[in-house]
Amino acid sequence: MLLCQISDTHIKAGRRKAYGVVDTAAMLERCVRQILELPQRPDAVVATGDLVDGGGSDEYGLLRELLSPLTMPLYLIAGNHDQRDELRRAFADHRYLARQESFVQYAIDEHPLRLIALDLRFEGNREWAWQLRQRSDPELLAIAEFARQRGAIDRMIATSERTRDLFDFSQRFPAPHRTDLARHARAVGLDEAWVYGLIRQESRFIADARSSAGAQGLMQLMPATARYVARRVGMNDFASSRVNELDVNLRLGTSYLQMVFDDLDRQPLLASAAYNAGPARARAWRAALARPVEGAIFAETIPFNETRDYVQKVMSNAVVYAALFEGRAQSLKARLGTVVPRPAGTTELP
Repeated sequence: MLLCQISDTHIKAGRRKAYGVVDTAAMLERCVRQILELPQRPDAVVATGDLVDGGGSDEYGLLRELLSPLTMPLYLIAGNHDQRDELRRAFADHRYLARQESFVQYAIDEHPLRLIALDLRFEGNREWAWQLRQRSDPELLAIAEFARQRGAIDRMIATSERTRDLFDFSQRFPAPHRTDLARHARAVGLDEAWVYGLIRQESRFIADARSSAGAQGLMQLMPATARYVARRVGMNDFASSRVNELDVNLRLGTSYLQMVFDDLDRQPLLASAAYNAGPARARAWRAALARPVEGAIFAETIPFNETRDYVQKVMSNAVVYAALFEGRAQSLKARLGTVVPRPAGTTELP
């Protein structure tokens, strides 16, 4: 049995280049032509994720068009960037995709070789963690470096954080996309170290991260928030399928962070709380204070466990990043500041 595998096509709507560099649509067209010109016709083609880049219906429509010349059976396996429901809708005639309600997992028994497709990023992370048990510090650092080389930044951080006596802060606190991030942070007057601290907590630098609530990308933007900010900043070519694009996510994320920063007395502590729980809640928590308190005390009084933990980690991350960027010790107390009670009032920010 002869199989052909196509992997990580990252098709983008409108035939745009992936990451602004790679013409993935043209590359897939060439790949399909070469498969059809093989001296021996493949028995099947397996296309594995990431099939499209943003998970939008328009991207899957283009993917289907580009793959349509194939005359042999085609089997699709989703990746991190893929939206399972959109994939199923675009390829509704692929009956094997309808066998599961959530994950795209199936087995094909129509060939001499059984094909098993697994959609197992979560399980893969658990297997990774299992393999780290009882590893020495040098082994952990070496494994973390392997993850860096493979572009698995979240695995690098998780692995490096397990060391006990040896520390590599470039692994624990990486700064990917620094040129792009610094440009967007400067454009709205934000501290680069704070933005990095927030992204490390939000997504662990997984560019296509998607939360159970629907937040997407490096800066974990909710769809409604992304649309709101896009209107505010005049991004006329914005579409929901573009939220995971690096430049779009950083621009909208830093713009929204700047908005809540200005809305909450330009205090990173309050703005961090607002970014996680919403500006209205952060305003209410500030208004509930009986007197001015140190930022550390305010952080401890946040009533939501998730937000309290989030704020503490974002702010401590920012201190580490500032120390790494500036080459000198930083004061967490100074960065947290003092929170002064004010009437909650109202805000139009989502």
